Amino acid sequence: MSREEMVRIVESFFDKVVKNEVDTLPLDADVVFDSPLISEQRGRDAAVRYMTAVAAAVRGIRVRQHIVEGNDIATLFEEDTDNGPLEVFAKFHVESGLITDMRVYYDPRHLAPTG
Repeated sequence: MSREEMVRIVESFFDKVVKNEVDTLPLDADVVFDSPLISEQRGRDAAVRYMTAVAAAVRGIRVRQHIVEGNDIATLFEEDTDNGPLEVFAKFHVESGLITDMRVYYDPRHLAPTG
């Protein structure tokens, strides 16, 4: 896949999260994923359940940088959440146009309500 195709898939993923269209995320049936708040999980259904919760709190996503190497794409972005901005780094692995592996890194302390 070309760099442009990889970027298009990840940016489509972000767009669908913001629009709360998680049922249409470009995820492989056996996708593996984790984040600071969950241990490693496997399967499209589990990923959709997790991303449904994420999408409920995300109001926007601004990509700062994509780094593409082979079938891997690392993306630095900022989410607009109910609790303010959250800086996130994610690494995706893409095969045949679908995300097969997704690892997300952020400081979960920023998710706590402020006030």
